[in-house]
Amino acid sequence: MLKKLKYIAKNKLSFYSIISFAIATLCLLWVLIYNHFPLFTADSSAYIEHAFNNKIPGDRPVFYSWFIKSISISNSLWWTVVCQALILALLIGNFISCFFPQLSPINKLFIIAATSLLTQAPWYVAQIMPDLFTPILGLSVLLFLNTTDKKKMALYGFFIILSIISHNSNLISGIVFIFILFIINLFTNQYRISLKRFMMVMALCLSSWLIVCFTNYKAGNGFTPNHLSHIYLMGKLSENGILKTYLDDKCSTHSYKICLYRSELPNHAWDFIWLPNGPFAQSGGWYQDPTEYKQIIKGTLTEGRYLRMHFIESIKATYQQFLLTYVGDGIVGFNTESGVYNTIKNNYPNSIPEFNNTRQNKGTLAFDFFNNLYKISFYLLLIASVLILYISKNRTYFLLFLWTFAFTLINAFTTATFANVLARLNSRSIWLLSFVCILIIAHFIVQKTNKKNRNIDMKILS
Repeated sequence: MLKKLKYIAKNKLSFYSIISFAIATLCLLWVLIYNHFPLFTADSSAYIEHAFNNKIPGDRPVFYSWFIKSISISNSLWWTVVCQALILALLIGNFISCFFPQLSPINKLFIIAATSLLTQAPWYVAQIMPDLFTPILGLSVLLFLNTTDKKKMALYGFFIILSIISHNSNLISGIVFIFILFIINLFTNQYRISLKRFMMVMALCLSSWLIVCFTNYKAGNGFTPNHLSHIYLMGKLSENGILKTYLDDKCSTHSYKICLYRSELPNHAWDFIWLPNGPFAQSGGWYQDPTEYKQIIKGTLTEGRYLRMHFIESIKATYQQFLLTYVGDGIVGFNTESGVYNTIKNNYPNSIPEFNNTRQNKGTLAFDFFNNLYKISFYLLLIASVLILYISKNRTYFLLFLWTFAFTLINAFTTATFANVLARLNSRSIWLLSFVCILIIAHFIVQKTNKKNRNIDMKILS
């Protein structure tokens, strides 16, 4: 009889877990439903195109493209977004259970629902872009380091590798994050993580580097994560003004081609790279000899004056990036002449009617309302969490906050220093900090409520 009751209880718990997981996934999919179709940026067309042309791109990893093709089954991009929601719902649910196992399924659902409504997460779930795999990386690393279940460790390890090989910035962010966590761990007594575990997760990161480098090598692009990185770094030097200063100092003694255009350098990295008549295009474009750009980059990194400029500009850009919390960056309407439209038409022709009828293409996505909501909620959640940290002196709260803050700051630093200061590159991960704040606030309230109820029960019994 006892075995039968245990069996019923176990099945009932599994049933409720499945229902909770399904509801959590639906919560994360509300932007997809609201838009009537996945969201796209101009870069989305490149990721979809590379999924079908059987070529390894020179400017980005191919693995997210393969993810799109395999999950969509070459049939519908809905499946890709649903899969992204399933992965995120699984990781968020496991994250809550890992650090606060006493929270009930209803509490977990409330936390995920609040995260879906008050943070930017669903907007990145709904995008055909690899940006969601940046927060997936952060969650997976923390779960890998703090779980003892070998099956779960294997799953988190898979997500770590998948996240890192999906986007170039994650190659840097992953290693820096693990290093910072190791430093934090040296001063931590609670949740002390073994050196062996850190070595395991570092091995996963290094394996990801090797996978990307080997893929490029097989494609003839050299054993490198990105054989066009010198172009993007030059764009960044143009954006932060270091390139102009360097050329003003050196063009009198060096015959750089780009010296002819030093008075025309754009203020944004993407303009430097993509303007059809910009300095990059006029000085040779994508097919130019990389020697000149590499010499200039090396010069700015080896001479003291420019090195100091790099340091100052990196701090300024990271600060600017970290404060960008809005969604909608790059999410514009795409007409029948756009690359996005034609890519979908060529590879998912049955989806064209849906694509044309989206809120995105009709220009009716209420970005102003949502961005005001996210900005207000971010600062209110941050203030409330800091107050709870001060009042409760709870070490778990402090560590979760510190770990997540470190990850979001590292993402801001990596993207702002090596790529662009863009809201999309920051808000894709800043919502993790809001999520942890919601988790801390919810757990604090539940603890206080339970304690109050216990006190009432004790009074009744006495």
